[in-house]
Amino acid sequence: PISHGIICGTLVLSVEKLDEIKSNRENIIYLAQNTKPSDFYIINNSHGIVTTYPGRTSHAAITSITLNKPCLVGCSNMTINLEQKTVTFRGETDTTLKEGELITLDANGGYLYRGVVPLSNSFIRTHNILDSIKNLNSPVEAFKEVKRIIQEKFAILEKETGFHKKVITSVGRKTLENKNVLVRLDFNVPISHGIIGDSTRIDAALPTIKYLIESGSTPILCSHFGEPDKQEKKGKSREEIYIEYSLRPVADYLRGHFNDLVFHEKSIASSGVLIKKEDIVRGKVNLIENLRFAIGEKENDSVFARGLAGLSDGIFVNDAFGTSHRSHASTTGVTRFVGMKLAGILVEKELKYLGSAVSNPKRPFIGITGGSKISSKLGIIESLLQKLDLLIVGGGIGYTLLKAIGFDVQKSLVEESMLETAKKLMDKYGDKIVLPRDFVTTDHFDFANQKVGNLERNVKTIKEGWESFDLGDESIDHAIEILEKAGTILWNGPIGAFEIKEGSQGTTRLSHALARIAESGKIVIIGGGDSAAAVKIAGVADKMTHVSTGGGASLEFLERLTLPGISVLDSD
Repeated sequence: PISHGIICGTLVLSVEKLDEIKSNRENIIYLAQNTKPSDFYIINNSHGIVTTYPGRTSHAAITSITLNKPCLVGCSNMTINLEQKTVTFRGETDTTLKEGELITLDANGGYLYRGVVPLSNSFIRTHNILDSIKNLNSPVEAFKEVKRIIQEKFAILEKETGFHKKVITSVGRKTLENKNVLVRLDFNVPISHGIIGDSTRIDAALPTIKYLIESGSTPILCSHFGEPDKQEKKGKSREEIYIEYSLRPVADYLRGHFNDLVFHEKSIASSGVLIKKEDIVRGKVNLIENLRFAIGEKENDSVFARGLAGLSDGIFVNDAFGTSHRSHASTTGVTRFVGMKLAGILVEKELKYLGSAVSNPKRPFIGITGGSKISSKLGIIESLLQKLDLLIVGGGIGYTLLKAIGFDVQKSLVEESMLETAKKLMDKYGDKIVLPRDFVTTDHFDFANQKVGNLERNVKTIKEGWESFDLGDESIDHAIEILEKAGTILWNGPIGAFEIKEGSQGTTRLSHALARIAESGKIVIIGGGDSAAAVKIAGVADKMTHVSTGGGASLEFLERLTLPGISVLDSD
């Protein structure tokens, strides 16, 4: 560490990515092999700096101290690949980060973390323990002091990562009665020409809204929708953006459940909150405009957060699990200005299944993962393999692991830059990883146009120039045989190109098998994102024990068992 501080932001390796992230008004952490005076533009516009060893680091060090930016220099196990836009940290199991990922830089202790890590100050550092015991006179006193430090830190961790958060249903209706309650929800739903294409996220929020109304409170609903902040660069006027990204279609949909809902159309603008507490209609459901109309939302601006909190009577409810991995004004910033921070009914359900079921599962605990890239899921794969009894793999992840151990996958989707990491993963956890046994292959795969060429199903080897895009019957039969003996199942990532008819058979068969297993009383958790879309397309989503609404938030939570928007809520 050269210049101290803790910062969360987007990993940037190039000027092009910096300009993109800068235009979104998001924090930037610059990782560099060398830094030189001509790099001043990129360093000056970054919020944190990390450099490799060997490499020129003096300019980064001097600039970071001058500009008071968190900075680490001389990371000897860090390799930057500018062609692949990746950074790999070498170790017992390699960790690869991609440009554009969220990372956390802790320049107090010299640590870099994947994702948003809200607990940096809760880690126990050896030098802190040594400082505490160096003047003690006996081993017994030292033991007691170390025990005190550990217990104190565990208390912090239990509070911040605990799944037992205070929920609106646990505080008593009298506490909520006659109170304005600010409610963060996830209404970021597909809308085309004013018509909502999928109302799942809105429907998932209804129990919390109804409970608050029945308790005599006044819910003030807020959400983001899309990324209006990026539209001006595309030549759209402010008026066009406000019309296209308005939450009015959501208000119209909600009026089907709350016919007297009040929509505050001009409540949020780039400058912040435009309405006052007096404008809120008591006893009604109130919905304010798209939070991302305000510059301060993504920036976690304290003035904007205070403006949101000021609409309430000091009570905030987070029921937007899918956005809780972001440290924005409406998820974490607002909690600094209210007295009561509660989880909604949906968040409680997510914590129950993704948290409690995964941390203390009924065994055997079986995982399924797929998707195109192993790098995007390496963190969760490594984390889960420490808890899982078996992990069934498919998709690009499966092909990368197969190639890493010498199987010829021909043109199948493989992350070449991750082969060394995949080999280490197989060396360490190979006895837990269930690889594909047969394949569905084609001589021409055009995902963009949803077309394939000649097909061969259930093949054991892949012809020269061909590629696999789904698993064969033997692989699926073997997976189902394993899953039927499970106590808890967690699925995150489709095992084939399910979006294309010819590549959907494996994922569809797996979806129906999991529905049957869930109906038999086993715990089957679908981890959001493409997996949730797959079971919905298969028509069995309602038969699963739990389908997460989280997407990226689900992945981060499963990896760390906490999120910024969850850790700030009150604990029971």
